Amino acid sequence: MATFNTFSLLPIVLTYFALLVETGISSHAQVSNEPPLDASTQPSLFEKHLKNCATKVYQPCGDEIFFSINFGNQTVGKECCFNLVNEVGKQCHDDMTKAILTSEDFRKSKTSILKRSAKVWDSCVSSLLNNNPQSADPNVFNYNSIDPNVFNFY
Repeated sequence: MATFNTFSLLPIVLTYFALLVETGISSHAQVSNEPPLDASTQPSLFEKHLKNCATKVYQPCGDEIFFSINFGNQTVGKECCFNLVNEVGKQCHDDMTKAILTSEDFRKSKTSILKRSAKVWDSCVSSLLNNNPQSADPNVFNYNSIDPNVFNFY
């Protein structure tokens, strides 16, 4: 049963890592030169979704995000936080993390990876919301700059 599960997850993992390299997200991911187990099968909707998610990640940000989540040995900078929160989005962030967890190499660290994933997301959202209004990117909405009287309708 474990062998069957390993082989059924293998195409998903290979596709994900192929996306990392194909889109330039991670220069450290290796792709096998072997053909897929069943070349005639079409990618699933989830695999297509993951590919779409991967195309949203800026090339230099892929490594920062990947290593921050999976190994905890990097920090995601503000530019990459902007990319993650405003362009990749929470759903893609969570789904790409889940896809990585299908790999045997990362499955044993599932709890740590999920915690780091949540921490990266929360830290990025926090850093974008706490931007100094004078130096904030005009494309990032600063909730602290809202005048509370604007919503006073009475």
